[in-house]
Amino acid sequence: MIGIELIHLLGLNEQNVFNVLDHYITNNFGQGSIILSETQCAHELEKSRLLLLERDKEVDYLKNENQHLQKMIELLKTQSIG
Repeated sequence: MIGIELIHLLGLNEQNVFNVLDHYITNNFGQGSIILSETQCAHELEKSRLLLLERDKEVDYLKNENQHLQKMIELLKTQSIG
């Protein structure tokens, strides 16, 4: 199914909406400089939103698969008992 790694979501060694504030505070405290433009932040936010949607789809798929497998297990148990 959908294979999104957490490392992509958090953007290892990349600037994104999750780590830009930490980067700003660490490297620019008191300097008042802006790391990303509003357009870049909006783009990163949209990318993150889409990744979260994909993750939600993957979780829903896995939940459905789990339910299906649980039903199959119960059916097999019923057949082996009867």
